[in-house]
Amino acid sequence: MAEGKFAGPSITLKHPYGSEKPPFIRSLDFQDVTSGGNILVGTLDSCVWEVSTSGAQQDVLVAGHASDVWAVACHPANPNMAATACDGNKIYVWDLQARVLARCASVGFVCRALTFSPVPYGSAGGAGDGSYHIAVGGAKGHIRVVTELELRPVWEGRDSTQGISELDYSPDGKLLAAATFDAWIDVYNVEKGYQRIARCGGHSATVRCIDWSVDSTVLQSNCAAREILYWNARTGKQMPSSCRDVQWSSWTCLYGFPVMGIWPDCADGSDINACDRSKSSKYLATCDDHGLVKLFNYPVVIEDAPHRAYRGHSSHVMCVRFNSDDSIVCSTGGKDWAMFQFKVVPVSAGENDVAVGAADGVGRLRGSAGQGLKGALPSEMVWGPLDASGCTFVWVPASSIQQPAAAATPQSTGMPGSLAASAAGIKAAIATAQLPATSATAGSFLAGEPQQQLQQPRNSAAQAAAGSRLQGSAADQQQQRPGVSRYDVRNQTSIDEEDAIEDEVNSFDDEA
Repeated sequence: MAEGKFAGPSITLKHPYGSEKPPFIRSLDFQDVTSGGNILVGTLDSCVWEVSTSGAQQDVLVAGHASDVWAVACHPANPNMAATACDGNKIYVWDLQARVLARCASVGFVCRALTFSPVPYGSAGGAGDGSYHIAVGGAKGHIRVVTELELRPVWEGRDSTQGISELDYSPDGKLLAAATFDAWIDVYNVEKGYQRIARCGGHSATVRCIDWSVDSTVLQSNCAAREILYWNARTGKQMPSSCRDVQWSSWTCLYGFPVMGIWPDCADGSDINACDRSKSSKYLATCDDHGLVKLFNYPVVIEDAPHRAYRGHSSHVMCVRFNSDDSIVCSTGGKDWAMFQFKVVPVSAGENDVAVGAADGVGRLRGSAGQGLKGALPSEMVWGPLDASGCTFVWVPASSIQQPAAAATPQSTGMPGSLAASAAGIKAAIATAQLPATSATAGSFLAGEPQQQLQQPRNSAAQAAAGSRLQGSAADQQQQRPGVSRYDVRNQTSIDEEDAIEDEVNSFDDEA
């Protein structure tokens, strides 16, 4: 620097993925010469290098994606292996335990989706080495199948003019379904060298998600128009009958009965980008445009279902998947070019349920947030009423709990306590009313009904008035009635008020 000239020759980085062009450099940091004099280099494809001053030693400390990450798939047998696909022309296979890039290869097109085969293939599948297959879909309709161990191409084809939105093997590994932006699903026979055998057409928009039945005969799919359709995988024909009793090998569809509770109130149908059911069918993970990864209990069938939301991504999250033993959830962010790992820690009922319930306001629901909770309540705290009224319930000491006053409910009525109390009050009001006596009796409502079986909660004057109305005597209707309150149990209203309304209506008719 003092002499203003180069202290040594320039250093050219060798691309880690075999490209002829060196990576673009975005940042540099020079280590002290006394500590070795190495150079840290950050490149455009999200890699961090450590390079010696002579350039002889070039190590990639951190490998990353070269563009927006669209999809992630976990190995069906190895819980520590996952593969990702980004807007670049490469696929990446990662070691989840060591958190390093295991291998990478170019597929020759912009990637949009990928999936692992559920079983390894021998010579019949074209691999010849007994490895699993990885199917990769491109943004222009290309599909390439490579081996898991060497990423060597096995088959490549293109039957769609638009992009591939989703890929999924059947549980038996004999069929491969490819959902497209052309609004159809192509089905390929793996045993016949990935020959296309069916095309499922009927959606009105881009097909977003597909799932196979356990017996590998039925496909279900969702599209951007929020349609749920079912298909015969062998013929490609739509199944109009209900498939609610079908057992599904996986659940990645965003619409359906088991996942209807994942949508928040403000959602417009496009906020959630992906979901995945755990292999144990106990949990469901979702990812959305707000950068959140959520964990639900499966099935999610109630509105505003309880869940746990986790941040970390700086952009919308495009895909989420459980690994083979449900110990890890992998998610891929769109613009942040990253894949995240979330460790799944199942929780069960334990001694600190009360403490966690007191902390989050929900009794008997606990989670990782309750571990090491300060100020935990003692074990003698129980959930009960705050006072004798029984209106407010909180965590209270077991020794001071007060039982709410029980309402006297007649056992013979079979009614709730509140209704029985109301009925008892009405009967008491009727019994205590002081009314004048009369010898007139009301007529029976039913022909031939004995008088003693008719239970009328009216006094004798009311019965006389009722008899007069049944006989249709105009003179009786105009006579002065006693100024007492008379009740009708059927509608609990004053008969005097009814008579006053009736007289007013009659006078209005006379004037008219």
